[in-house]
Amino acid sequence: MPNLDLESLLRGKQIIICCGSGGVGKTTVSAALGVQAALLGKKVLTLTVDPAKRLADSLGLSELGNQEARVPEERFLRHGKNPTGSLHAMMLDTKRTFDELIERYAPNEDVARNIMHNQFYQHLSSAMTGSHEYLAMEKLYQIHLEGRYDLIVLDTPPTKHALDFLEAPNRVRAFFDRSISQWFLKPYLTMGRMSLNLFNRTAGTVLRLVERFTGAEFLHDVSEFVTGLADSFDIFRSRAEEVMHVLRGEHTTFLLVTATDRSALEEAAYFYDRIQEASLPFGGIIANRFHTFPVPEAAGCLSAEGSPPHGRAPLDTDISYLSKERGLPPSVARRLVENFDRYRRLARRDQNVLQEFARKSPREVPILTVPAFDEDVFDIDGLLKMNAHLFPSPS
Repeated sequence: MPNLDLESLLRGKQIIICCGSGGVGKTTVSAALGVQAALLGKKVLTLTVDPAKRLADSLGLSELGNQEARVPEERFLRHGKNPTGSLHAMMLDTKRTFDELIERYAPNEDVARNIMHNQFYQHLSSAMTGSHEYLAMEKLYQIHLEGRYDLIVLDTPPTKHALDFLEAPNRVRAFFDRSISQWFLKPYLTMGRMSLNLFNRTAGTVLRLVERFTGAEFLHDVSEFVTGLADSFDIFRSRAEEVMHVLRGEHTTFLLVTATDRSALEEAAYFYDRIQEASLPFGGIIANRFHTFPVPEAAGCLSAEGSPPHGRAPLDTDISYLSKERGLPPSVARRLVENFDRYRRLARRDQNVLQEFARKSPREVPILTVPAFDEDVFDIDGLLKMNAHLFPSPS
């Protein structure tokens, strides 16, 4: 397995996207990358779409919102670090980001206000398939265009299905191409002004008739939403295409964060295949919470198959040694040895499943492991501890 050189990615990329399933440590890894980049002299933004407060807590911030917040330099100094760059963080507000799009593309303030009070839009902005993931990409793209940061690290939404994130821009583009809204929009695109006025009156009559049978204002809300943004549909489509262009660009890289249990690695393998099929630039895999052998010689203490399932002689020998030579009570010695044996089994399992994962990959995949810590990472000190493994060579 080739080694993953994260420092080169921090120095050479403008966008790093940490992806993977939920619960594998993407948010923590994203924060750690942001910390290291700031120490390398970069002006960094770490953007999360995770509604949990883990990122804010780990960076010592009281809260995060839809505006960038700078991590105080004192947070670094109290841990003996003096960053030559700066670290900022923010959490995506999905509704506010969608509202900003409407404000930007609506023809005037009155139309924008009506759309944002429209029930169809309110449902669309929160429930459309892929909207959360698409808005993460939209915010990323917007900030990237502004050019205020050397590096943006995106912590992607925890998704149950890998395609949700990769296909989000295409789903939004498809919505404006083929959805029911086109039924309302098509007449507007083919009629002149006089015919348009006639269509407005006719459509209003038809919609009121339908509403009498449906008992709802759904069609009216859809029509109002579509007509308000009619001139902007092409902009939404082209914007989604531009987002995908940036995702595939040379200044972007994807990092896949995974745990070491088989189910997480199976999902990681599938996600990796989708990244390759989508022609997205791939940096490597970070295997988080990896159980390592506690001391170098520990790997050879047991046979390759571990302790014999029935014959307990190897463990009994260790127990006897700790009890007689080190003076531990036999019960304490037994618990200690059995616990150490279980940990070695975990370490051997993690090593085997990761090697199996690498063998099955059609290409050589750069992999870096981060050990399972005794406690959760919840502050910059913990992030620096993680960075000792993410960036093993001196900076």
